[in-house]
Amino acid sequence: MSNPDKNLIAIDVDGTLLAPDYSLSAKTASFLRALSERGIWIVLSSGRPYRAMKEYYEALGCRGPLICHNGAHVFSPDGSFPEYKKTFPKEEVLLFLKEASPYLRGVQAEGENALFRDGMDGELNPFFPEAGMDIVQGKMEAILQEDPYAVVLREKKRDDGLFSVLARRHPSLLWRHWTGSCFSELALPGVSKGSALSFIKNVLGIPKENCFAFGDSDNDLEMLLEAGHPFAMRNSKSKALLSSFPITEKGNGEDGVAFELSKHFGF
Repeated sequence: MSNPDKNLIAIDVDGTLLAPDYSLSAKTASFLRALSERGIWIVLSSGRPYRAMKEYYEALGCRGPLICHNGAHVFSPDGSFPEYKKTFPKEEVLLFLKEASPYLRGVQAEGENALFRDGMDGELNPFFPEAGMDIVQGKMEAILQEDPYAVVLREKKRDDGLFSVLARRHPSLLWRHWTGSCFSELALPGVSKGSALSFIKNVLGIPKENCFAFGDSDNDLEMLLEAGHPFAMRNSKSKALLSSFPITEKGNGEDGVAFELSKHFGF
């Protein structure tokens, strides 16, 4: 049953909640913590795992669920929320990587307790924090021993057409580029930040009209569609977001999320 007195705010982390230098401003932290203390659900959402969001989750006084790995993993650190998991079929991933390998500089995948690294490209390391994880290095076909949560690629040069063709050969996988870079990632059909937010709303009984969402990238699109109050960040490079949703008055380097929410929550 919907609870009209409760609100939920889903916030992408990089490029949205965090400033361009990846810091969380004291002003934004204080504001969102105050909303959390009022009983408003603050749901952090990222392509990253929980261990990369833990400090922000705690700084904002969050409780309950958060969205990790672009919607493939939903859970609450204290175990109070039903866990939701979706992983990539390992064999299909390996087939895709075998075809794509001549065009790749590096690949990393994340499993339950291990990071799998193919190639010595350290450019991928920041996306996969090492804390508490085993590191397995080698050729992916030899080292990937489980269905992973995430697979990130670094290409030798950007070629959207080539990788789109390769991905179409594998209907259980999706492929998408990261805006303005040679990084890309695999995704699962039907799994997104939006599907994760839909799951969370249903469990908590929060209607769409009581849901706010903020994002800056193409992978935030489905999440914003799930919200009655969606916002594309002013600093976004996503044409899809900027043309489809209201744009925040200020960007992520100007406490844009907090500024926009202050119009709705009165302080």
